[in-house]
Amino acid sequence: MAAKAKTKAKGRQLKVYWAEIDGLHDWIVAAANRREALEAFGVRQDLFAQDEAGDAVDPEAMAAARAEPLTPLRRPKGSSDPFVPATGSTDWSAAIPRTALGSAAKPKPKPKGKAAAPPKPKPDRRPLDRAEAELAAVEARHRDALKRLNEDRARFDARQAREAADYAEEAAEAKRAVDKAERAFRQAGGG
Repeated sequence: MAAKAKTKAKGRQLKVYWAEIDGLHDWIVAAANRREALEAFGVRQDLFAQDEAGDAVDPEAMAAARAEPLTPLRRPKGSSDPFVPATGSTDWSAAIPRTALGSAAKPKPKPKGKAAAPPKPKPDRRPLDRAEAELAAVEARHRDALKRLNEDRARFDARQAREAADYAEEAAEAKRAVDKAERAFRQAGGG
């Protein structure tokens, strides 16, 4: 942090914030607001929204942070050691030993020129063929079922027509018998 910014910070009312940044240290910073604290920590994501940062309440931590405004201070996580500035830079990532970051700390060399992408394996068509065959079988079963239903309907229609014809013939014969019996009843004096 530039001396001018630190001098400017000393004249303002500063709050002390803690942050969970690397999992190895307790981090604090004195800043005017949360945005300024995140800038001092060197992070872009909103740690406050993720509950990985908040207002410090430890009086010892607050005193240490206010003594060095806008300078991130750290100590080993869970210890009672004094808070000290990160070695070499105010950026938290520069303070972490390379071994703690593992391979992520080493920049990967960029390939020179455009590297050819490995050839994509030929897609396996067998699942599609099986699905299409199953669909064809379902459609064939449906066509067969409709054919049987149409045949059943034709047999039913023929049976219904026979039943209607039989009824008409029997009803006409029964009507004639009723008419004959009624005439005989009236001739006999029935009223």
